[in-house]
Amino acid sequence: MLIVAKKIYANINLGSLTPIFRFKIVIILTNWLFQGILYADKTEKVFKILLDLILATILSFFIIPFSNIYLGLLISLIISHSILFMLNGQLFALAKNFDIVYNDPQRIIDYADGIKTRACKEKSINCVVVYGSLVRGEIKPTSDLDVRVIRKSGILNGFRACIFGLKERSKALSSRFPLDMYVIDSPKHLLKMRTDEIPVVLYDPNSILNKSLLNKCH
Repeated sequence: MLIVAKKIYANINLGSLTPIFRFKIVIILTNWLFQGILYADKTEKVFKILLDLILATILSFFIIPFSNIYLGLLISLIISHSILFMLNGQLFALAKNFDIVYNDPQRIIDYADGIKTRACKEKSINCVVVYGSLVRGEIKPTSDLDVRVIRKSGILNGFRACIFGLKERSKALSSRFPLDMYVIDSPKHLLKMRTDEIPVVLYDPNSILNKSLLNKCH
């Protein structure tokens, strides 16, 4: 018997199909399959897809000799996708939807400060912005940390910023911390965020954010 989650996952609205996202197994499979790529900006989408394909290709050299080519490729892709699912820290970001991950709210605030410190050392990053329950004043033990990293322009900066995001999500995995982080290409992507949230800007040394869109907090 399937266990029913308490609420619709990520407020998904698919019309008559929406109720299926009350089932945990559907939420888990959807999260594993997409790994946030539907929410990601262009650069991070390309980065995640390429990383998945590269890892699957490497694994296939070890698996195909013991299987036929098609089955070997499929197995390689499933394994690589699962590895990246774990490295991206999605396990604990996912678990918070079922109220099975708990953190002291102060730890969430401290974790945000840690990301700020590390972002200051990464030359490919323009800004780091926080959304979610932290900025709404609704932070609780089952909350996650909702972060957007705005990268600098250029292919190399895009690659480095995506590596930074991957490292942060991997660090969150090892720390058992629910981190919801995306690397975005420009402040325009922030227009897709909730309009009722005034984000907290953790890092913006060059003041590039449009103050008509964002109310900077210190």
